[in-house]
Amino acid sequence: MLLQNAASAKIYGGELELTVMPTRDLNFTGKFSYLHGEYEEFPLAQGFVSNANGAGNTAIIFDASGNRIVLAPRAAMNLAADWSHEYRVGRFGANLNFYRSDRIYYDFSNNFSQKPYSLLNGQISFSPPDESFSLTVAMTNITNEVVFQSLRISASGTDGILEKPREVKATIRINF
Repeated sequence: MLLQNAASAKIYGGELELTVMPTRDLNFTGKFSYLHGEYEEFPLAQGFVSNANGAGNTAIIFDASGNRIVLAPRAAMNLAADWSHEYRVGRFGANLNFYRSDRIYYDFSNNFSQKPYSLLNGQISFSPPDESFSLTVAMTNITNEVVFQSLRISASGTDGILEKPREVKATIRINF
């Protein structure tokens, strides 16, 4: 890992959050954030460029002034819907969560990045009135989006860790 300090950077932004509950059983949440993050002065930044033969990267010293700050997406949003209702046979529930992020850069040169992406997760559940058991089925990364959780860039190469692919889980909990 490379640790460097920029001479100066400018960061500002804001976040807006809204929750709407049209009924006792249903609520919607929306969050939007905007972030301006830019290196104002960063004349001796170390970066890497991919080698043409695909074997590793070449280290360079360059002026990163004006580039986006590492790991700072310009915009991100999260939308969620949550519903649950008590019936005679028990409580049913469902929720859906959508997250969207702008491009994220992993290096000072802004050469290595995660393209804008969306993640969709959902869950349904049931429990009887006596709460003797509960059943939950959840699905994460429903659209099976390929997203880098992290990216490591060095002279020897570039590697990353991906978010989990689509995953379905079922949980049965028995209370006794």
